[in-house]
Amino acid sequence: MSVIFIFLDGVGYGENDPERNPWADVDGDTLIAFKDNPPGIPGSVWRPLDACLGIDGIPQSATGTTSLLTGINASKALGKHLSGFPNNTLLEIIGKHSIHLQAKNRGIKSTFANAYNEAYFRRPPSRQSTTTHAVHAAGIPFRMMDDYRNSRAVFHDLTGELIRAQGNDDSLLIPDSIVKRGARVFHRNKDNFKDLLELSDMPLITPEEGGDRVVRIAANYDLVVFEYVKTDMAGHAQNRAWANSVVDEIMRFLRRIVLKMDKNKDTLIIASDHGNSEDLSVKSHSMNPVPAVAVGRMAEQILDKTKKITDLTPRILNVLGQ
Repeated sequence: MSVIFIFLDGVGYGENDPERNPWADVDGDTLIAFKDNPPGIPGSVWRPLDACLGIDGIPQSATGTTSLLTGINASKALGKHLSGFPNNTLLEIIGKHSIHLQAKNRGIKSTFANAYNEAYFRRPPSRQSTTTHAVHAAGIPFRMMDDYRNSRAVFHDLTGELIRAQGNDDSLLIPDSIVKRGARVFHRNKDNFKDLLELSDMPLITPEEGGDRVVRIAANYDLVVFEYVKTDMAGHAQNRAWANSVVDEIMRFLRRIVLKMDKNKDTLIIASDHGNSEDLSVKSHSMNPVPAVAVGRMAEQILDKTKKITDLTPRILNVLGQ
C-alpha cells in the first residue's frame, strides 16, 4: 500500500477559459480540476485547498511548499508569504516537521523521486529548495545521476530537457521547438554549475517513462514524493504555447501513473503550493485555491475534510499509519 504524492508547483483552481487557463484546454479526461469541470479520470476525487492560510497577500513558494510538506502554517509563523528559498524560520519548521521526517518517525518508509547532480549540493543551504531540506531533515538518501541513468529517479522538469540546457549553458530555456531560439528565462548562477553535464551522460525520457519510473519506485516505499517545476515556470513566462506543452506533458505523466499503479492498493495524490499557471493573463502567482486530486484506494480517506494545504500531509501520514 503506497501513496504517490505529486507536487505540481504553481497550479491553482482556474476559470473554464482556455484562453487564460491551459488546464481548460486539455484533450481528453483531465486530472486537474477547474471551474465547472471536476477531474474526469474515473474514480478520482478532489478538493479545493486554501493556499492563502489566513495571511494577506499573494501566496508564495517558500511558505507554500513548507506548509504543504509539513502541515504547519509557515505563512502564519512568518506573518507573511515568502518567495524563493526557505529562511531560517522556515528551515526550523522543515527540520522538525518535514513529511519525510514525520513518516520516518512513524515507521513509514518514504523517498523523494527527484534526481540531483553533485553540483547542486555545492549551493549553500540558503539556496537549496524546500523539498531538498525536507529530505535532509529525515536523513534519507537523495537520488543522484546514477539513479537517473538506471531508471530509479526523475528530474524535476520530468523529461530532462531543461536540465540539459541548465547543465550545458547555465540557462533554462523555453524549448526551441516552442519559441524562437534564444528566448531565455530563469537564469542561474554559473558558479553553482561548474561541473557541466555531458549530453551523452543524461538521456532524455518521455513523460510516460517518468510515470513508469515513479510507479516502480513506489513498489518499494510507503510514500513517494515527486516535485515538478515547469508548471510554475510556464505561468511566470506567460507563454501560451509552452504552457500548453507543459500541461500536455504532465497529463501524459499522470495518466501513465494512473494506468500503471494498482488502484486497489495504491493512491495517487496531486496538489500544489499556490496558483499560477491556471491564469496566464497575469505573471504573478494567484490567490486561487489549489485543486488537490486523488485516485486509488485511499483517495476518499486522504481528501476527506481537507480544506487547506496544511491539511494534506497530516492526512497522508495518518492514513498510511493506520
